[in-house]
Amino acid sequence: MARRKSYQKGNVQWHNNQWTLRYYLLDHDTNEYKLKRESEALRHCTDRNNKKAALRAAESFMADINEQNNNPKKRLENQTFKQFIEGRWAAYTVNEKTQPSTLAVYNSMLRTHFLPFFGNMLMRDIKPATVTQFFREFRKKNPVSNYGENLYRLLSSIFSVATQYDDIPNNPVRSKLHKPKKEDREKPTLPLQVHAALIHTVDPNYRVLFTLMSVAGLRIGEALALRWMNLDFATGRISITNNLWRRSLKSPKSRASKRTFRLPAALVNALLVHKSKSAFTSPTDFVFCGSSGKPLYPDRLRKEVLYPALDKLGIERTAREYGFHILRHTVASLGYDLTKDSIGVQNALGHADEIITKNIYIHISQEQASNVIEAVANRILGENGNLLVQESQSVN
Repeated sequence: MARRKSYQKGNVQWHNNQWTLRYYLLDHDTNEYKLKRESEALRHCTDRNNKKAALRAAESFMADINEQNNNPKKRLENQTFKQFIEGRWAAYTVNEKTQPSTLAVYNSMLRTHFLPFFGNMLMRDIKPATVTQFFREFRKKNPVSNYGENLYRLLSSIFSVATQYDDIPNNPVRSKLHKPKKEDREKPTLPLQVHAALIHTVDPNYRVLFTLMSVAGLRIGEALALRWMNLDFATGRISITNNLWRRSLKSPKSRASKRTFRLPAALVNALLVHKSKSAFTSPTDFVFCGSSGKPLYPDRLRKEVLYPALDKLGIERTAREYGFHILRHTVASLGYDLTKDSIGVQNALGHADEIITKNIYIHISQEQASNVIEAVANRILGENGNLLVQESQSVN
């Protein structure tokens, strides 16, 4: 069987108003043949009645396929970017147990940006200059977008995997040449009075949900994934065990995202009242759900509940910065301001790394910076600046 498929003529067929070629391609990693259909090689053969022309066009293509099937090295030399994505990269994401939400983002970037540009290029022909051209064209179409950094990270990861497989000798994505230079802007937070007022401004039907997020700093997916089994009213504790993505329960973002903590008594009482009004109270029912018992839509909550409340409070929203994550940033900054416990804030928010908490989520106010400078000055110069006064007097 294997030898019969190793050398093929291919099967030329008229399919969907064009000549196509069906053939078997050997996957040298699994030693399995996969049935393929090719149309691009026969695109110039438009006459349905002229099969001989289609057969002649198929000859050179099949010669290359037969060479790849019988020569693993030749296969790698002729591997296109698209073939690598469909083979090695797909296997890598499965092995890494990539989260479905992350995989959806990857596939969107591949489909929208990478495959149209790199798809038919041979992996061995993609050089740093090729990548430079890709980012140059992207910036022309998207001059003010920060999305380029996401593209840079994913493309670098793809070619890094290719080098690990020894499919290419070097990664053509270079940090000094291709990493976008973006202006670092601190994520906004809500002033304390606005943060508190937001709870009373949102639609009353969602007040308990927003109170929980505004106090505990939960991700929107974590809050909507809560089921009554996650709440222990006797001890006042809540357990974060899942994340909701596209209305389906998934594993949390990271191991650190699985966490249990105690809620304030007022919030526990609010959740008890919320449960008494709900028609869905079995352990596996969602705490926050629609009339059918199914979980709520995050996008709808953002557009129909959060945004109107922020508008009523006079908050001028900027694109991609005033979603539910602003509540997490505000909780992190306020929590640190009150406790000075960055580890506690990290654990409350479910971050895997304290650096993420400190560098991205904790926003130091000008007053806090002033207090730091004053404390240092007092230690170096003496209380009330007496040392500095004495020095200045001696100079005079």
